[in-house]
Amino acid sequence: MEEFQSYWLQRRGERNVPLIYLKKAEWHDKDGADGYYCHYEDEGWKHIEFNFEFLVWVNVRITDRKYLAWQIAHGSLDITKEERAIPRSDWGPIDGAVNTTSEPEQIEVRKPQSDASDEEQTDDEDIVIPTEADVKATEAVQVLLHALKTDDLPPSIL
Repeated sequence: MEEFQSYWLQRRGERNVPLIYLKKAEWHDKDGADGYYCHYEDEGWKHIEFNFEFLVWVNVRITDRKYLAWQIAHGSLDITKEERAIPRSDWGPIDGAVNTTSEPEQIEVRKPQSDASDEEQTDDEDIVIPTEADVKATEAVQVLLHALKTDDLPPSIL
């Protein structure tokens, strides 16, 4: 890996680190300071950020409301050379993502009320499927009624 050089962040990153790289990092939603943090025994909670280019955690220092990624975070956040060699397609689930592999919603499946193979007689006689001639006749009447004005209608209809 290249030698680390500090850099400025435009803003804190999103909650989007693959779980295999999460290590001891924790996402905290704090009054406008949302981001990843790590608890160091001797220093307490510190701002950290995941660097996707080098696949390392970096310590972040806040100065004048600007974020400086100033050093690689070590210890409980170390990512091994073998872990960095994992292809992106094998990274797996992302922290904060909706779990798409969870069990599907339990939906009660009911048996159909009738089946075409049943020999029972149904009340389908009430269903009228119009023929093409019926449709054309209905359309003709609708066109005629649309063309008529109310004054042209016989008094028996009004």
